[in-house]
Amino acid sequence: MHRATVAMTMVALSLLIAGAAQAAVTAAQKCQAGKNQQAGKYAFCRQQAHKKLVLTGNTEAYDAAILKCEGTFELVWQKLIDAAERAGAICPDDPLTKDDFKTVIDGHAGNVATGLAGDGLQNCPADLSTCEADLVVAEACGNVTLDVGEDCELGTLEGATCGSLGLGGGTLACGAGCVFDTRRCGDYKRIFVSSAGLSGNLGELAGADAECQARADAAFLGGTWTAWLSTGTVNAPDRVPDAEYRLVDQIAVIANSRADLIDQTIDHVINIDENGDAHSGWWVWTGTFGDGTPTLNRCSDWTSNSSGFEGALGSTDFTTNSWTAGSQQDCDLATAHLYCFEQ
Repeated sequence: MHRATVAMTMVALSLLIAGAAQAAVTAAQKCQAGKNQQAGKYAFCRQQAHKKLVLTGNTEAYDAAILKCEGTFELVWQKLIDAAERAGAICPDDPLTKDDFKTVIDGHAGNVATGLAGDGLQNCPADLSTCEADLVVAEACGNVTLDVGEDCELGTLEGATCGSLGLGGGTLACGAGCVFDTRRCGDYKRIFVSSAGLSGNLGELAGADAECQARADAAFLGGTWTAWLSTGTVNAPDRVPDAEYRLVDQIAVIANSRADLIDQTIDHVINIDENGDAHSGWWVWTGTFGDGTPTLNRCSDWTSNSSGFEGALGSTDFTTNSWTAGSQQDCDLATAHLYCFEQ
């Protein structure tokens, strides 16, 4: 056989083998690979927050950045698990949970930041060769034994819930040091800004609600969701429950009640979409003033995408009443979003 023919044959075989190997990747491998990537992104996100804290000294911005890191990490981690389960697979790390890995990453990021501040490594005040006793204590969290001073063990809450602690509903977690993380406990409803851009023809209120529900379902949020919109006969506040409201990270509080929601200011911008990603400069269809009453501009009650009609918009950048009524645009604007409220 001619050498050139042999070479071409070998190349073709190599490509076939590579293609077969790639096609043989399982759902479990994809989940494992995705979690590796997400763990790296989360660690980087936390170190970035530490960097900004060093440069600015702004602890509020640092806390907000860490909450964003955590929210994104947990949402994407769960999506990877759900994708594997839909394919009939289980990630190889089962029965470990995202909290197990999150605690390890949290501790590592904090340890690095402490060391860079000149205070030594967190568990090694002298040097690595003389800190074995400290490391033994640190490793007690995660040894599958409920030691003195621990509320829980990584991967199990020992049967505890937010309710059993008298903290209402929500999600209890086993945090750093094997103590309960109760930040997501409480009786509250979640809010997100929809990721898809839309024109003013939303298909009336029902169409907007369906869009919110579709976004929530795609992100595996669970629950029933309603759009924050008013018409000539319906006020947006009447469409949502009277509750404490939080972002989908379940930590950042938007308002303590429905009345607090419409008192011309909210406690935190609504800038996180259903996937846990933050956005600035987004316009949101609302047709609703800061006191919850309808504006005059509502894209013909959300049935028009004509430039001859206008709709009132809120903004993801504000906590003043501009969160819900900051501008108005022609209804053919196809890049505005929706505020979606859990029922």
